[in-house]
Amino acid sequence: VSSRLVKWKNVELAIKTFEDLKKKYPKLKLYIAWDWEEKKYLQNLSKNISGVVFLLEISQNEVKKYYQKCSIFLFTSLIDAFWITILEALAMEKPVISLNIWWWKEIIIHNKNWFLAKNEEEFILLTEKLLNDAKKRKEFWENWIKTVEENYSQKIMFEKIEYIIYQ
Repeated sequence: VSSRLVKWKNVELAIKTFEDLKKKYPKLKLYIAWDWEEKKYLQNLSKNISGVVFLLEISQNEVKKYYQKCSIFLFTSLIDAFWITILEALAMEKPVISLNIWWWKEIIIHNKNWFLAKNEEEFILLTEKLLNDAKKRKEFWENWIKTVEENYSQKIMFEKIEYIIYQ
């Protein structure tokens, strides 16, 4: 999780997911990057869960190293206007799991280039599914790239803008 630690980022869900999966996967680690108002609350929430690592003062280069180490990226935010952390994770070829939020629908195809969980229970199940399926993780990333190339390349975006302007 790479996020400002504020209530609406819902980092509690990442901790809850991790706590549930840690029972089956004792070597699992959860890295939570950045800092903000919920830091103390989240540290207290996870104090008895081994493997939760807070990276509070971290440079962008260090963030890149942690993205490289991870298997999946948990995006737990309930509302987010722009999701730079997701773009960072995808740039590092990491699959993403998020909650099924309305504004994702344009670019995300559930079970093809991303997992969209309907609720917290499904979020945990889908996280475990992706943890156990390296082939699916690779497939998600490849399908994500294909989606971007087919719908959001520079050429296609210019054509869409021209259409809007000159229609």
